[in-house]
Amino acid sequence: MKLLVIAVGQRVPDWAQTAWADYAKRFPPELRLELKAIKTEPRSGGKTTEQIMAAERQRIEAAITKFCAERTVD
Repeated sequence: MKLLVIAVGQRVPDWAQTAWADYAKRFPPELRLELKAIKTEPRSGGKTTEQIMAAERQRIEAAITKFCAERTVD
């Protein structure tokens, strides 16, 4: 089984990558984790918080849909 963890952000700091690696190896080998970084919505341009969050939500939903579609067995 594979689990998808989605994070909003483009650059993962070294400390976060180290923490992720430690966290992921605590799981049993049959349960693999995948970390997917989703691009943040630009905070400029006069968009409201709701608009920014909606755009990022769409990216998250698209990543989930793609992840699931890649694992669907016909």
